[in-house]
Amino acid sequence: MKLCKPLKNPVQSVLILCATAAFTLVSAVFAVVLREYALFFKFTSIFFLIIGFLFLLRFNFLEYVYVLSDSTLTVRQLIGKRDEAVFSIEFDKETALCRGKRPLKAQNCAGGDSYRQNLSAVCAYIIYKKNGQKLYMEFEPNEAFYSMVEDAIKDAKS
Repeated sequence: MKLCKPLKNPVQSVLILCATAAFTLVSAVFAVVLREYALFFKFTSIFFLIIGFLFLLRFNFLEYVYVLSDSTLTVRQLIGKRDEAVFSIEFDKETALCRGKRPLKAQNCAGGDSYRQNLSAVCAYIIYKKNGQKLYMEFEPNEAFYSMVEDAIKDAKS
């Protein structure tokens, strides 16, 4: 069993907090200046606060651990002390691994799931079939783990 846990980018939490504060402040100023639209801008301020909180939750408080065992990749989600498996795939002949959005678009995937921890990270995509549909799973492995997943997929195809 091989594990990979992406490192968190500490700058992104500061950026999320600053952007949330800036948008909320601008909306609050508009609520004071433009009295006839005050209610709209108050709701906009609340909306920006909620979105900022959700971004903080998604990209700072959640942690993902990728577990590779034989021909199975499992994604574990950690929130505080809670640890649960949120995704698991067993590699087969239909499974492919790629990097970048262009190869992903060429595969004509119907949709997918994202299990990345950072906003601007280099991601990899596992393309697989489920119920006759091509889907993808986006994750954030380091170079060593990427090559291990690549080898496991090659072994599953042979």
